[in-house]
Amino acid sequence: MLRIKHFQPGMNVKEYIPCLFPHYSRLYELSGLQLDVRAIPALSLLSLPTYSRSEDLLSTVVNIWDGRRLGYKGSLTQLGIGQEKKEAASFEQGMELLKHNITTGMLMLVCGSMYQLPYSNEYKNLNVYPHPYLGLTEHWLSLYGVSGQEVLVYDPIPNHYQGSLALHHFKEFWEGDRFVPELSDYPGIHHLSVYGYYELELYRKVTDEEMKSLMFKAFQTVTYEYVSGRVIEDHGISYYFGRSAVAQLLEDLASLSKGEAQPAAIIEYEKHIVSSKYSRYFFRDLLEAMSPFGAPFTHYLNTFLDIIKDWDMVSNLYVLYLKRSRSSFDFLEKIVTLLQELSRKESAFFEKLYMNHQGERLMDKIII
Repeated sequence: MLRIKHFQPGMNVKEYIPCLFPHYSRLYELSGLQLDVRAIPALSLLSLPTYSRSEDLLSTVVNIWDGRRLGYKGSLTQLGIGQEKKEAASFEQGMELLKHNITTGMLMLVCGSMYQLPYSNEYKNLNVYPHPYLGLTEHWLSLYGVSGQEVLVYDPIPNHYQGSLALHHFKEFWEGDRFVPELSDYPGIHHLSVYGYYELELYRKVTDEEMKSLMFKAFQTVTYEYVSGRVIEDHGISYYFGRSAVAQLLEDLASLSKGEAQPAAIIEYEKHIVSSKYSRYFFRDLLEAMSPFGAPFTHYLNTFLDIIKDWDMVSNLYVLYLKRSRSSFDFLEKIVTLLQELSRKESAFFEKLYMNHQGERLMDKIII
């Protein structure tokens, strides 16, 4: 079997981390460097609360990736990682490319369908696939070995799996959802890749000291943008960030509690509340990664953990009440009251961070 030597990645990755991020850490490790996976969401501004809505409220979204609209350099640029998405012309061509990469010690990152992975909880299970929040998405995993019968895969999120995958199962995975007859009518399926892969390149090595500086900049940028609460208008959609995102989501939810929207919208807000807490998870992770830098960050972390508990409580209550009260939405008033108090506590926390670190450098902006 061809395989990358000394490939011993960790599996201790939190389940809400985007599935691509652990593989960037592995790319660093193969170059003899360290990259804390907790830093990548912060450098992508996933730690910043977001919310978007159309003027008529027919479209409301919490998209953790909307922070890219603020004009800062992306995490890959900051980390010196080049990434180009391609598709192999055939499975056979893709396997030849894989063998070449393994021989030269390069990690190959491929995308496909979790519906076709035997070790996944979503394997051949239309009760849980596509994902209720994410819909159809391309799932990414790394390949670090290959023989005539199997490939070796590294798939930490969400499957926590590393090991062998039979070649015929891998082929089904790599073909993707477009080859699953049961999903043929699913919206947007034709935009998914077949035999898709990323060519990764570490074109600039970031030192430990530079990484520390990047984390400080990410911390300061999230704090600054939270307090600033910017709103961007684009093609009839308003994008809210930081405290504005929290305030607008709360205002819209309050209007729902007064019976000013259809029940379908109230059900939709379950996704918004659940998704909103993940930006807080990412900021908590950044504070954890920065705790060794000094006492202030340990204190910030301990304070923010209480805010995380409140977000977990509100999220869990919303999901629970919604399941119990499909015909009545009286619970919304309680949720709104809890969120109002949580919003005040969270806003005061970020205001204090901003005052303590005012004037420190932000992340670099994209030069147009």
